[in-house]
Amino acid sequence: RLRWVSIRALGESGGVSARRVLMTLIEDAQPAIRAAAASALGDMGGDVGAALATCLQDPAIVVRSAAAVSLGQIRDPNTVSALEQALLSDDNYYRGSSLWVRRQYVEALGEIGAATALPAMVRALDDADPDVAVAAVAAMEKIGGFSFAEGRSYTEEREAWRRWANARIQSGATR
Repeated sequence: RLRWVSIRALGESGGVSARRVLMTLIEDAQPAIRAAAASALGDMGGDVGAALATCLQDPAIVVRSAAAVSLGQIRDPNTVSALEQALLSDDNYYRGSSLWVRRQYVEALGEIGAATALPAMVRALDDADPDVAVAAVAAMEKIGGFSFAEGRSYTEEREAWRRWANARIQSGATR
């Protein structure tokens, strides 16, 4: 516990030496330490997107979760494809059921706010996991900067987002 708290404090302190230590700790043998390091890197910000993106493939779900939240914090558009791949990865399903971390991938894509995430958001609108679909609507609101909710049912709202996103995708606005 003390080590975990110390790692999180490193993320608050910033600095080159703290970053170097955290980059080492995301490869620690203990998942809790890797998760703390991923969270601390998100707190620190800066050019850590690539390192956090590799954490999306970690065997421990808590590390993948911490990495997703951190990627949403740093808002690096270069990490959109890594989050999309994680969303589709078989590692984020258990016995055919979606794991809770997939919702966090969608939330991170919304925080990043890049139009390049729209194809993934369109797929997520129809996800079998209702938490992922609801998160996709919220993410689309962040990406678009507005809401389609007023006067529409949830189904109508999702369809409005699908039409809006597909129009942007077809016009090339997601490149």
